Amino acid sequence: CASTKETIALTKAAEKLGIELAMVVCPFYNKPTMDGVYTHFKAVAESTTCKIMLYNIPIFVGINMEAEVVHELAKIDNIIGIKDEAGVNPTQVTDFLLATRDVNPEFVVFNGDDIMLLPTIIQGAMGIVTGGAHIFGKEIREIFKAFEEGRNEDAKNSFEPLYRFCKSCGQNGRILPNSILRPAVEKVSGVKIGPSRRPLAPATEEELEVTLGILKEIGKL
Repeated sequence: CASTKETIALTKAAEKLGIELAMVVCPFYNKPTMDGVYTHFKAVAESTTCKIMLYNIPIFVGINMEAEVVHELAKIDNIIGIKDEAGVNPTQVTDFLLATRDVNPEFVVFNGDDIMLLPTIIQGAMGIVTGGAHIFGKEIREIFKAFEEGRNEDAKNSFEPLYRFCKSCGQNGRILPNSILRPAVEKVSGVKIGPSRRPLAPATEEELEVTLGILKEIGKL
C-alpha cells in the first residue's frame, strides 16, 4: 500500500484469517526516503505476529530498496526475507546476501523475475516467485535441481525456453507480462482465466503469434 497505516490494517486483517506470512511491497507513489522505507517496514513488522517478506519491485513502485536498509530490517525477528525484482539490478541479490549474512544467516532472498532466474541462482537466490511456472513449472524445478547437482549445461538448456517465452511477454514495451501471459496459460493449460484487467490492453494477434509460436517450437503446444 502507499501508506503505512493501510498496510498495517491489511496485514492485521490477513493475520486474523490465519495467514502466517505476508509479502509486503515497498510503499508506492509517494517515493519515501530509505529512512521512510525502514520505519514503514519496522512498523508493519511490529504490528503483527506474521512473518514478513519484503517485496522490492522498483520498476513499479518508483524506489529501490538499498542493501543497507535491508541489512537493518533483517535484524527484526519476523522479517525473514526479500523478494527482489532482479532485472532492475542484475547483481542486487548478491548485495542483499552480503548485507544480511552477518545479522541473519537464515535471511531468505528470492528472485521475482523469471528472466533472471538462472543468473540469480548463481548468486545464491534460494527460490523464485514466478508467473512463468504456470507453463514452465517442471522446467523451473529442473533448473534448480540441475544447478544444485552441478549440471550447469542442463540448467542452461532448461532456462533458455523459459527466457525466450518471458522475453516475448514484453513485446511492444509491455512491462507487466499479464496481457500476453494469461492467454498463453489458457492455451497450454486449457483453463479459461480471461484477459488482464484494465488498464492493461489485451494482447494483439501479432503479439500472440510470436508468443504462441515460441510455445509451439519448444513443444508446449
